[in-house]
Order: sequence, then structure tokens, then C-alpha cells
Amino acid sequence: MLVRRLIARRGDYESLRSRFEEVGTDASGWETYYRDPETGEKWCDAFLLWDYPCLVRLPLPSSDELISIALGTTFTDEAVAAAVMLAKESEAAEEIMHRLEEKSQEADLRNWERIGLIIEWASLESRMNRRETRGKNYAEVKADHEHFLRIADRAHRLKAKAEQMTGHKFEKNYEVFV
Repeated sequence: MLVRRLIARRGDYESLRSRFEEVGTDASGWETYYRDPETGEKWCDAFLLWDYPCLVRLPLPSSDELISIALGTTFTDEAVAAAVMLAKESEAAEEIMHRLEEKSQEADLRNWERIGLIIEWASLESRMNRRETRGKNYAEVKADHEHFLRIADRAHRLKAKAEQMTGHKFEKNYEVFV
């Protein structure tokens, strides 16, 4: 039985998918569901980015589980997949930053590498308001925007520290999927 929840490295993805049994699709046709004939586990296809598929073991991980996966897995593709999925969950940004700041207190190179990677792939430096604006007044929208500005500033400072500690810049590198 696989311990991993997310498989995004192309070779691993293709190998697993080839042995899984297709059991259906969602109503939109975008998600395909599979069953592992050896374990009975259910998986689905999720497209992280346009050309980068990912197998996700069901049930889908919660935001908290994604944060734990991103911080704790030894597989870089799984950490990146979790971070990309978290980027789509605006309400998780504060908790991600909190957990990254805690992790920064454990000052070893692996932690700094992971902190920089997560900040980059979860788009935590984005200064964009990620919350719904429809139906809100100006003050509410402004407060939401300021919330994300504070998160972006914290992420920027923490990423700069990660770059200082590791000696390199963190930029999206799609090689993690190859």
C-alpha cells in the first residue's frame, strides 16, 4: 500500500495509472476516478497546472492535511503538488504561513529548502485579494486585501531568509514533475 497521497512526477504517475482500473468520471468529465486492484484504494486525476496531471488518493486531503503533506513528505513532487493545491484555497494562506514560520524555528537546510519551495508554489507572495468580492462593501474588500498584503509581506521576508540560508533563489522549476 502506498503511503503517498499525491503523485505528480510524470514517471510515477504513468506507472501507477497504467496499473489502476478506471472506475468512472465526474459529471464535468475533467476528473477520472481509479481503483488500485492490489489495495482497493481509490484515486482520481487532478490537473495541477495545464500540462501537469497528479494522482490524488481519495478522499481528497483537507487544507490541514495538504499543509502537513507539503511540510512533511520526503517527495518533492508531492510537496509541490500539495502547495499548488493550497494556492487555490485562499482561506488556508494564514495557516500555511503560521506553520512555515513555526518550521523556520527548526533551522536546518532541509526545512529552509521546503519553506522556500512551499512559498513559491503556493503563491504566498501574491499581493492579490483571493477572497470573493461580490456582495461586499468597500471596507470589507479593503480589509480582505490588506489581509493578503500582510501574508505576502511575511512570505516575502521568510522566503528571503530561506534564500539566504540555502544560497539560492526559489523559482518555479517544472523539472520536479519529470
